[in-house]
Amino acid sequence: MAGNEIPAPRDCGLHIKHPSDGSVVKIELSADCMLVQLGESLQYLSGGHLRATAHCVKSSKTPNITRETLALFMDWQPEQDMKLPEYSLPYSEVVHTPFLPEGVPELDARVKDARKYRDFSSNTFKAYYTEK
Repeated sequence: MAGNEIPAPRDCGLHIKHPSDGSVVKIELSADCMLVQLGESLQYLSGGHLRATAHCVKSSKTPNITRETLALFMDWQPEQDMKLPEYSLPYSEVVHTPFLPEGVPELDARVKDARKYRDFSSNTFKAYYTEK
């Protein structure tokens, strides 16, 4: 049995914090588009040239409406060196993460002593789940 496609409710979907002023912006995509959201490890390993964006997904408050999304998370090898490339921006710019929501730990605190990706992952897990 196929469902009925309806217009997306205005109150749900992907929202980001705009990188220039921190305002919350709803992202609108046409049906034939794909969105790629980068994470902090790629921000770091790209030397700050690619940026992670603070974001959230809001569900609809309309009864009997669901939002369907396919999320694919890719990970580095645990032994990946957490080393800035030669073309990197200055460290302070690479780890700068403005407008983070309350409770999100700063990137600098999780990456500064990480030699390998496993160290960064461990630091991140601890920052989110055990150091509160």
